[in-house]
Amino acid sequence: MEALLGRGGIEPPKAERRGRHDTGVRPERPLFSQELTWDSVNEQEKLDRQLSGASSVDVVLDKHPWLAECRRLAEREGFFHWQLDFAPVFASGQPGGGGFDLQVGNPPWVRPDWEDDTTLAEDDPWFTLAFKPSVGARVLEDDARLHRYLTERASNVGTIAHLGSDIDRPVLTGLRPDLYRCFMDRTWRSMAPEGVVGLIHPESHFTEARAGHLREETYRRLRRHWQFRNEFKLFEIMNTREYGVSVYSQPRRPSFLSACSLYHPATVDKSLIHDGSGAEPRVKDDVDAMDVRPHLSRVVTVDETVLANWAALIDEPGTAAAQARLLRPVNASSQAVLGKLAISSRFAETSFRWTSGWNEKTDCDRGYFRAASAVPEKWSDAILQGPHFAVATPLAQQARPSMKSNKDYDRWHLEALPESAIPRTSYQPAMPIPEFLAGYPHWDGQNSADFFRLAWRDQADSSTVRTLFAALLPPGPTHVDNVRTLRAEARDLALAAGMWASLPTDFLIKVSGKGHIKVDIVERLPHPADHPLVPQVILRALRLNCLTRAYAPLWEELWDPSWRDDAWTLAPPSEDRPYRPAPLGDVTAGWTMATPLRKDFDRRQALVELDALAAVMLGITAEELCSIYRTQFGVLRKYERANRYDANGRKVSADVLEEHAKHGPKANLGRYVLPLHPLDREADMTRAHEQFTNPSAELSQS
Repeated sequence: MEALLGRGGIEPPKAERRGRHDTGVRPERPLFSQELTWDSVNEQEKLDRQLSGASSVDVVLDKHPWLAECRRLAEREGFFHWQLDFAPVFASGQPGGGGFDLQVGNPPWVRPDWEDDTTLAEDDPWFTLAFKPSVGARVLEDDARLHRYLTERASNVGTIAHLGSDIDRPVLTGLRPDLYRCFMDRTWRSMAPEGVVGLIHPESHFTEARAGHLREETYRRLRRHWQFRNEFKLFEIMNTREYGVSVYSQPRRPSFLSACSLYHPATVDKSLIHDGSGAEPRVKDDVDAMDVRPHLSRVVTVDETVLANWAALIDEPGTAAAQARLLRPVNASSQAVLGKLAISSRFAETSFRWTSGWNEKTDCDRGYFRAASAVPEKWSDAILQGPHFAVATPLAQQARPSMKSNKDYDRWHLEALPESAIPRTSYQPAMPIPEFLAGYPHWDGQNSADFFRLAWRDQADSSTVRTLFAALLPPGPTHVDNVRTLRAEARDLALAAGMWASLPTDFLIKVSGKGHIKVDIVERLPHPADHPLVPQVILRALRLNCLTRAYAPLWEELWDPSWRDDAWTLAPPSEDRPYRPAPLGDVTAGWTMATPLRKDFDRRQALVELDALAAVMLGITAEELCSIYRTQFGVLRKYERANRYDANGRKVSADVLEEHAKHGPKANLGRYVLPLHPLDREADMTRAHEQFTNPSAELSQS
C-alpha cells in the first residue's frame, strides 16, 4: 500500500524547512503552475509521486510478483467490494447513516460443494456418463486438464473458506456455506437505518438444528414471511420445490406476519385485506385442487410467545424462544392446536435407545449383506426397508423379486396372512448369521435387533397421504438406514405406536417442515403416559400391529383385563352400512389368529379412534381435530372420499368400483358383496371424540 499510495502529502524540501523558524504552519504552494497544461499536470503528478514515495502500478507489480498473482486471482474470481463499489451509498455523511434504502433479489440457491464429475465433464462428458469414474485415471494424463482441474479445485476451496469464515460472517458460524444465507447476511449489513430487504430464498435455516443463532438473527429482522410451494411452476424448478419470500428491516424484538402452504402470490395480497368470513383454507380443496382461497386466518402473527410454544414443541429443552425452529400452520385453527401440543408430555421423558441400523452403502460394501431377492426362513435373516411397513402396519407391502425400485411392492392381504409370515426382502446376509449380527448396532452389549422396537421411515413428505409412517417390529429383523428403530419399556413402546399412528402427531410432523425424521424430532412427540385413556390406546395399537405369532410375547406382557370392557364407538348399523366388526374387547390373554384386526373396515375404525383418543388426551377439540384433518391431510381426504367398503368390511378395489359404476347390479364384483358404501371420517372422529370425552356415554357393544 505504501508503494502504491506513498507515505503522505507533499512537504517542502529539508533545506527550505531549515531556513526558517518552524511555526507549525507550512507555506502554501500551488498544486499547479499558473499555466495549466497537460505537460504541467504530468510534471506535477511526477513530482507528487517522488515526494510521497509512490510508485506506478506497473512498477509495484514488477517488484512484487505475488501481487501480480493476486491481481490475476481477483480478475478470475470476480471479487466484489460493496463499500468500495457503492461508496456514496455507504458514506457516513448520508442522512441517518449509510446503506441501501431498498434491496430486492433472488440469491443463488446453491452450496459451493465440490463435484468432481461435474467439473471434469466440462472437458470430457465421459465423467458424467461413466459409473463411478476414476478421476486420476483420466486427469493426470493431460497437463492442461490437470491444471484446469487444480485451478477449479483451489477456487472452490478458497470460496468455501471465504464464505464460511467466522470473522467475515459471524452470523453463519458453525454452518455449511450456502450462498443464499450469505446474501441474507450481506443485505442485512447493507441496510440503511430505515432500509427494507425483500428476498426469495430456500428455508432450510428455519429447520436445521444447528442454525439457532441464524434463526435468532432472522426473527429479529423478519417482518413478512410467505412460504410457497412451486405447484403452479411459477419458477422453472421442480413443482415440489419449496421456498420463502421474506421481508426484513432493522433488528427489534421478534414480531412478524407469516403464511404457509401458499401457491400463488395473489393469495397473500388478498388474505391481508380479507374480512375473516367463510371456512378456513386448507392445503387442498374438495376437488383435490390446491386451495388458493384468500382468508384472513392464513396470516398468523408470530411473536416471542408463539416462538416459545414452537420451541417447546420440537426443540431441545431449554431452547430460547428466539432460536425456535419455524413451524408451518396453514391457518389460525392449526396454530391453536400447536399451542395445545406445546404443553403435552414428551416421548423424551421415557428411557429409550435408538439406531439407524445398517448403512445401506457402507455396510453393503463391507460385505455384511448383498442385493438379492428372497423370502427369509426366519426373522433374523430379514433386512427391512421403509416400504415394508406403513402406519401401524408392520406387514404392509411385499417386495417383488424384480427389485426395480422402492415402488416395486405388492400390498399384503391381511385376512389371508399366515401366523408366521415373513416378508420378502431385497437384501440378504452375505456372511454367517453370527458374524452378520455381530456387525449390527448393539445397546448395552446386546444386539439391538433382539428387542421389540418401534420403527419409522426416515424420509418425510408433508404433501403425501401421511408423513409419519411407524409400526412395531418383532425381535429378529435388522434394517437399513432409511428406517430408524427405538426400544423402550413395553408400555411406552405400545403407547407410542398408538400415538404415532394418530393424526395429531402426524400433523406436528407435517407442520415442522422436516424432510427427515431424526431423533431430535421423535423425542419431542407427545406422550401422555399418565392419562386414564392409555389402556384404550394400547389395545388398538396392539390389535393393529400384532399381526403374527412373533408378537405374542408383547401382547401377553401388556395384556390388561380391562380391555374386555372396551368397545367400538361406531354408529348403529343401517341398511346402507350393514357390516359390524367383532366386539373390540373380545380378546384373550394369549395371542391367537383373532387377535390382530384384519378387515379393512376394522383397521380403519381403530385408526379413527386413535385419532380421537390422541385428541382427547392432548386437549384438542373435535372441531380442531376435524380442522387439521381438512387443512393438512388433503391426500388422505381425497382417498377417503373415493373409498368404498362392502357388506363384509372389505375396501373395494378401484377396478371393481369402475366395473360397478358401469354395470350397476350386473357388475362382476368378485369377492365383494353389496352394498358398497362410503365412510365419513369427520363424523366418525367426532362421534369417537364425544364418547372418549364422556366415558359414561353408552358405547356400542355389538
